Amino acid sequence: MSKAGSSAATKFLLGLRDLSNGCSFNYYGEEIGMSSSEQPSNTNYLDASYRSHYYWDDETHEYETNNPPNGTVQKEYYPATATQLKDNNSILNYQKKVLNLRNAFPLIARGEISVSSLDEEINASEDTCLLAFDKTYQNESMKFVYNFSSLENYEYDMNGYQIVSILRGDENNKETIKEGKITLPPYSIAVLKQ
Repeated sequence: MSKAGSSAATKFLLGLRDLSNGCSFNYYGEEIGMSSSEQPSNTNYLDASYRSHYYWDDETHEYETNNPPNGTVQKEYYPATATQLKDNNSILNYQKKVLNLRNAFPLIARGEISVSSLDEEINASEDTCLLAFDKTYQNESMKFVYNFSSLENYEYDMNGYQIVSILRGDENNKETIKEGKITLPPYSIAVLKQ
């Protein structure tokens, strides 16, 4: 996930994955954006180098184990767990928010996906980077609206829906709501309910 290019993109991809149907799975370190080792193309794949020890603390390296024998040192692009726990805009705190939402609403993992005709028009439009659809499970329904743009805000008519949660790639970029329409910042996800 760290190779997504930015913290906002990494968070958005985690949100996209974890709001999908089925089981959510984190390979250790994904929740903090840990990277995998870069393997030179002229070497054999070394499992010991795929992912080294878990990155607990930037300063003390407390609780960290040694890398496996023959493992290569990997570059980390994002702070360690101890630092991310203190930062509301961190990948780790975003991941916690997404997983808490997923646990609170079973329809996220089990819901049947449908697309309204209005959402179908939005999804097909070349003028927007929005994707919108509904999920329904046991007579409960929610709408999911994704802004795939890395730069642009996009507006969505909420049509009587209320916000359950907004997942932002950058907590400093807030959505705006005016006259029943929500403007989603880049790399954000709106979870709505009637």
